[in-house]
Amino acid sequence: MLPTRHTSVGFVVSMRACFSSKVFSRRGFTLVELVVVVFIIAILAAALTATINPSNMMKKSRDARRISDLNSVNKAMMAALSEGKILSPGADLAVRSSCDNRMDVTDVNGVGWVGGWTGYIGDYISVLPKDPLNTGFYCYYFAMSASGSWELATVIESYENANMAIYDGGSSGTSLTCSSALMPNSNCRYEVGTDVNVIP
Repeated sequence: MLPTRHTSVGFVVSMRACFSSKVFSRRGFTLVELVVVVFIIAILAAALTATINPSNMMKKSRDARRISDLNSVNKAMMAALSEGKILSPGADLAVRSSCDNRMDVTDVNGVGWVGGWTGYIGDYISVLPKDPLNTGFYCYYFAMSASGSWELATVIESYENANMAIYDGGSSGTSLTCSSALMPNSNCRYEVGTDVNVIP
């Protein structure tokens, strides 16, 4: 016997009621689903942070500025030397630092952290830069020998830039002092100048 139209309609109505009450009336996520999603997001965030390492990116950025600053100062000094504006001091000058607590530490007239000799580099650079941190041993350093040879130095902050200190020709940055296990290390220095062994 075939079902009547009334029986078919009743079946459809009961099926709709079943789906609407059990499936389609659900309006949110369960606590377990939310915990799983949060857990997956946390794992992805941790993996992304480990890959990018924002702290080391900042260190590398500061190191790039340090190297650029010292190269600019060195070029200014080379230009001044070629025009006879830097004279030999006649005696070794003590190491000077951008971290010196003086108002005139950035002056280019011989009294700033690059100075102490009879000379002038203001025609080639307007102001002496400071280290991005300029605290602790993160400073710019300058020394000049009695003969007029000079060295400019800065401490490298990121172990990924250690090769800049190791292969600059100076004696302070070595594979030991610049190893990732010993960083930060005040002896991992990038050095430029006419004699990169003036600073001990």
